[in-house]
Amino acid sequence: MPTYKWVDVIDRKQDVMKKLLHYFPKYTEDSLYKYLLSHGLSNLSIECKKDMELLFEKNTWKSLSEEFEQLRRDFNGPDLPIFILPCHRTRSMFKNTVYHRGGIAHKNCICLFLSPIEGILQHKAVLLHEYHHIVRLTKLYKNKKVTLLDAMILEGLAETAVLEKYGEEVQAPWTKQYSSKQCEFYYNKYLVDHLQLTSNEDGFSKYLYGGNGIPKLLGYSVGYDIVKSCLAQTEWSTDFLLHTPSNKIKENAIDYIS
Repeated sequence: MPTYKWVDVIDRKQDVMKKLLHYFPKYTEDSLYKYLLSHGLSNLSIECKKDMELLFEKNTWKSLSEEFEQLRRDFNGPDLPIFILPCHRTRSMFKNTVYHRGGIAHKNCICLFLSPIEGILQHKAVLLHEYHHIVRLTKLYKNKKVTLLDAMILEGLAETAVLEKYGEEVQAPWTKQYSSKQCEFYYNKYLVDHLQLTSNEDGFSKYLYGGNGIPKLLGYSVGYDIVKSCLAQTEWSTDFLLHTPSNKIKENAIDYIS
């Protein structure tokens, strides 16, 4: 994870994208930059140098490298490169800076977009979330298209793993965005008829991420609630669920049974 060595070029987006293009062969430099921005990457600028320096001072690369090796052993999962970069930041009306950490689990690598003001536990939570995706995708979806339901369950399982290992305080905010009653209502209103949409079909992103009249991050939130409901109704472990098909998880979630 040697991206701390990129600090001298971090404000030059073309140079950074060139370093990543090998892992994203279907993208151009511009399209890759837009894609990474949409998942939490900072607008690469001179301010990012300070963020990278602060992340380095906190031993972020060393700590996450050690954590990654432990996760690989725990999950018996694949090895792949991990790129740590600064996350998107916004300024409020009171000039306070707000950071929005995120990440991407790609088939060839993981990208983590981290805040220099958060602690290592938050950083570990993002790493676990994204690596959990890699493990499940590798085990269940090598030759299978991911449906909307699959993506929803993927997100729900990853945040359930974060809850179990690191605690509620470092979970993604969307896990608390809607109540279970709201999730069930929105599921029946917006999602139930579209669960078999695949990622290359129109509407997939809208139902997963929200927008165009769909509540924000609805697919994520409902996926988490489905996993929570399934665990409440069964004696299954999160490790068992990691290897369990999405339909089986949904059909054992009492509020979402067809």
